[in-house]
Amino acid sequence: MTRGSLSALKGRRIGGIWLLLIALIGLVILFGAPFATMPVAHLRPAIEISGARITPTLGMSNAIGAFMEINNTGSTPDWLLGVESKAAKFIEVHESIVKDGQSRMIRVQTPVSVGARQTVSLKNGGLHLMIFNPLTPVNIGDKIPLTLVFEHAGRIDIVATAEIPQLAEHAFARSRFSGETH
Repeated sequence: MTRGSLSALKGRRIGGIWLLLIALIGLVILFGAPFATMPVAHLRPAIEISGARITPTLGMSNAIGAFMEINNTGSTPDWLLGVESKAAKFIEVHESIVKDGQSRMIRVQTPVSVGARQTVSLKNGGLHLMIFNPLTPVNIGDKIPLTLVFEHAGRIDIVATAEIPQLAEHAFARSRFSGETH
């Protein structure tokens, strides 16, 4: 081989590499771009809140309950880390339990898990929110803004309306926490 033919061969190899590189970039643009820009929302929790309600303040009470359904329509779990409101000093997640025959409420110290495609009910007699020291009395029909803070879904603002608890729900809670039987 002559020196001229060797350099022509090298030029074709380099040209071939560039051609291959351009072809690969073209394939990535054609086929990779849809995957690169595909939203990952289907991989995230999708939290929906419904039925948000609170109890009105009664007498000199410094705490009211909040209840709702937390529905995760996503394919991954999420965790409720806390709840905030400008309408109260602080809010805690509580759970009603029966221990040694006595009913009581305890503060839930760990985040509340909301599994993928599952619903968690915050309700009287189970998990619920306790809103402490509302800044103003809460009457039937009043609305209180709440911000639920989730690990993945972030901050979700909702409005809870003050309602009289459903009679059956209220009677159940009253009997569980006062020792009455029905």
